[in-house]
Amino acid sequence: IVQGTGKYGFESFLNTVKKVHSFGQHIILDDDDDTSAQQRDYELGFYFLINDGQDLIGADGDRSRMNPDNFWDGYETNLGAPIGDWYKSGQVFKRDFECGTVTVNQPPVSTAEIVKHECSNNAPDPPSGLTINKP
Repeated sequence: IVQGTGKYGFESFLNTVKKVHSFGQHIILDDDDDTSAQQRDYELGFYFLINDGQDLIGADGDRSRMNPDNFWDGYETNLGAPIGDWYKSGQVFKRDFECGTVTVNQPPVSTAEIVKHECSNNAPDPPSGLTINKP
């Protein structure tokens, strides 16, 4: 995926996801190349950006985070219900939740930030806020 709205553009992909959701279908994010912590965290940020409540993240390439003996606690992050869809703010894409905010930048910068806010809905605390920089 590259920056922008072209054939392989990040924004084009986001709009494709919206279209798939409009048909009542869902997305499974499955990246065989997410072997680094930075890639894993970026994928999680993107998941929060697009998730309609029924989308999924598939098993990772090296299977090191998707087993009971070594389950990454980032997958238990609960930001509460979304407060609307994703939106573009300058050059980044954001989505607000009851208990947090997700910010994702498109390639070539490819950064994501997941921040937990104070919350009264009793959602469990995620791991401390993730700030992700993908080279």
